[in-house]
Amino acid sequence: MLIAEGSRGVIRFARWSGARASISDWNRLDYKVRNKFQVRFQALCEHGSLPQPEQMRHLDAGIWEFKTKRPAWRISAFREGGTWFVTHIFRKPSGKKRLSNEINKAKKARGEHLESHDA
Repeated sequence: MLIAEGSRGVIRFARWSGARASISDWNRLDYKVRNKFQVRFQALCEHGSLPQPEQMRHLDAGIWEFKTKRPAWRISAFREGGTWFVTHIFRKPSGKKRLSNEINKAKKARGEHLESHDA
C-alpha cells in the first residue's frame, strides 16, 4: 500500500507477516496523528529530507524511526533505493529493552520483505 510519493522518493508498507496489522494500525490512528506522519512522509518524498530532522532518527542497522510528540507515536521503516518501507507503528517505548524489541521487529520485517522480493 502506497503512503506517499514524490520526485525524491516513495513510502509504502513493507510486505511481511505483520503487514496487515501495520496497515490496520495506520487506518486506526487518530486523524491528527496520521496527518502529522502524512505531512512528514510527503516532505521526505518531495524534498529528500524533513524540514525538522529531529522528527526522524536512525535506530540501528538501517532501521529508522519517524516520530510525533503529543501523542508520542513512532513508525519504524527501512530504505531500499529511493523507497522507504514502513514496518510497523507503535507508541513511544519507555526503556531501552522495549526499544530493542521494536528494532528487532523492524529487522524481522525487513528480512521477510527482502526475502519475498528475492523469491
